[in-house]
Order: sequence, then C-alpha cells, then structure tokens
Amino acid sequence: MYFSIFDTYKTRPEERRRRHFLVLALAIAASWVLWCLVSIKYYSGFDGTSLLKELGTDLAEHIVETTVLIELSLQFCWLVTRMFWRSEKTFWLMLMMVLIVATFNILCSWAVAAFYEKVFPDNPTVFWRVFYTDSAMTSVLSTTCLISFLISRHRDEEEAKADAERKAHIEEIARLRGKLDALALQADNHFVFNSFNTLYNMIPVSPDDARLFTMDLSRIYRYLVSSTEKHLVPLKAELDFARNYIDMLRWRYQGVSVDISEGLDGAVGYVIPVSVQMLVENALKHNRHGSGDLLNIKVFRDKDFICVSNNLLPRLDTPATSGHGLRNLSTRYELLCGRRLKIEKNDEFFRVSMPLLSQEELYNHESTDN
Repeated sequence: MYFSIFDTYKTRPEERRRRHFLVLALAIAASWVLWCLVSIKYYSGFDGTSLLKELGTDLAEHIVETTVLIELSLQFCWLVTRMFWRSEKTFWLMLMMVLIVATFNILCSWAVAAFYEKVFPDNPTVFWRVFYTDSAMTSVLSTTCLISFLISRHRDEEEAKADAERKAHIEEIARLRGKLDALALQADNHFVFNSFNTLYNMIPVSPDDARLFTMDLSRIYRYLVSSTEKHLVPLKAELDFARNYIDMLRWRYQGVSVDISEGLDGAVGYVIPVSVQMLVENALKHNRHGSGDLLNIKVFRDKDFICVSNNLLPRLDTPATSGHGLRNLSTRYELLCGRRLKIEKNDEFFRVSMPLLSQEELYNHESTDN
C-alpha cells in the first residue's frame, strides 16, 4: 500500500505496514458492525447453532471482501493522486479527486452487491445490505485516507520547499563569505605590497630609518594577522592601527597633516579592518604633498558614518588607477550589511564616508557567520 491514514512520503516502510494493518483491521471491524446493524431482521430468523454458523460464514466472507475492496480503493486513491496532483492546488481540484474516489467506491460496492445477488438469488435483502455496508465503509475510509494524504503531502512539500530555501540561503551565504574573504585578502595584500615598496625605497636613502620602519611594519602587520579572520573590528582598534600607520607616514612624506578627531575616541561601533588606513593611503596616492603643498587629511564622524576627507591637490603625474581599492571596500560593506560607501567630490575636497556599524548589526553579522 502506498499510503494510509496520516501517512507521508517520509514514513518508514515498517511504519507503513503497521498503519496498513491497523487501517485494514479497523475497516473490517467497522464493516462487520455495519453489516450486523443492517442485518438484524435477517439474523432474527436463525437461532442457536445455525445463527453462529451464519455469523461465522458472513464474517469470513467479510474479511476477504473488505480486504479486497479496501486495497482496490486505496490503490485507486494513489492512482488519482498521481494523475491529478499538481504544483498548484485548488479546492475544486481536491473536491474533484474526492468525488472520483467516492464514485469508484460506489461502483465497486455495486459490483460486489450484484455478485452476492447472483450467488444468493433467494435472499432479497442481500444486495442492499452488501451495497450499503461496503459503499459506506469504503467511501468513508478511502476519503479519509485521501484527505489525510493530501494534507500530509502538502505539508511535506512545504517542508521540502523550506529546506530547499534554507539550503540555498546557506549556500548563498557561503558564496558571499568566500567572496568577502577574497576581497579582504586582496585589501591586505595591497597594503603589504605598498609597505614593502616603501621599505625598498628607504633602504638606500636612510638605512637607520628603514630599520625603524621595519619594526613599525612588523607591529602593524601583527594587527593585520590578528584581524585576518575578522570581517569587522571595533572602531578603537582600527583608529589605533591608523595612528601607527600615520606615524610611519611622517618618515616618508613632508607636507602631510592627518587629523583624527578627538570625538572619535569615545565612539562605539565597528568598521572593516584596515579601512581607515586604506582611505588615508588613497588620499596620499592621488594628491600632491610636500614643500608648498600641504595635504590635510581629516578623519571624523558624521552621524553613523566615519569620514575621511582631504583637500584637493591633484598630482600632475597622477598614477594610473583602476579604482579597485574603493570598489573593494564598498563591496565588502555591501556584502556585510547591505550598505555602501558614500563618495563626495567637488573643487575643494574629496570625502569618503563608510558606515559605522552598531552592536545590533554586529550581532546580525555574527549570526550569519554561524
């Protein structure tokens, strides 16, 4: 049997067999009770041994008859569901399925009753007694099985759909995490390569400064290593790292002023690692600084954004740029929290504002990681 009362596709075969036997036993019992109720007048003509013999014979016939009818009815239910079960279910579709099954049961009961009428032509009540009993029993039972199956099948499909959506969501998160990690590694490598390039240029000019620069670089790189597995860090840790980086800049550059607002020291929130440093480095890369040209870089807070702003002193020999750095940082923010960088530019200044994430957004980020 393919299904039974309160059956689902997830049911184990042993449980299916147990339910099958239970449904069959209940149906035989119900059919026998109905048969006795509609046959009271018939049995009143028997007494003693003849009554017991008649009851025993009828019970044996009922066991065979009921088993055959139930199996036919349930198998027909399964066939109907295979033929008419669709992705879009409507009340009228299910009603049609129930009516089809009920019609089949009535026809089968009519055929069995006609058979009994042929076998026992001298018994004028046998046809209607068999028909009423079998049609009522099979119709109620198979309709109950069909409705319960439709409900359980619908529930199974909803669960499977929810499981598929959860799996797709997990796979999408994994894909975004991989992309985010690749972007983070790309940003770290960008900083390391630039630092080594700076060190290479310092060695022939000032070996002593190069040694001190190497020590500071190792301290800064320690921060990079510790934040490698983190997509967000506290703002305070990021500002401490940025100040160390700014100290290194003073060895290399003249005419550069970097001011980190004192109001940021008490700010609470989270940013992407190495983000402030990258924006400061971006300002240095695209602007003149030195004798007669003072590049002012300011780091401050504007509502729920951390802003890095600089006056515009475009370099005459502006290096070719692909804009990967800002796009990288903006994409990482979008993957983490759905927000992007704000970039503003006019004739006087260039400003990049990046989201300062709250504790709640950090929890959402961590729950997504989990």
